[in-house]
Amino acid sequence: MTMIKIYILGVVILVLAVLFNGLAAKLSLVSWYDFLNRAIASGSKVWQTLRLVDMLWLFFVYPMLLGLACKLAMLIAK
Repeated sequence: MTMIKIYILGVVILVLAVLFNGLAAKLSLVSWYDFLNRAIASGSKVWQTLRLVDMLWLFFVYPMLLGLACKLAMLIAK
């Protein structure tokens, strides 16, 4: 894989991750940034601050969207 293809992959994933984080904010979902800040502040009690929808977003939907972003980036970089 050439450096240009790697760069295109990175840019596409970065742009889509920023958009996904914006979507999370609009939907009042916890982002990874929020989660890590809460974990630093409250330690293991961080789990008590999360709603089910936040956990689903962080551990299922967001990673799936990033995987799809990667797939899209690979199609673009072909």
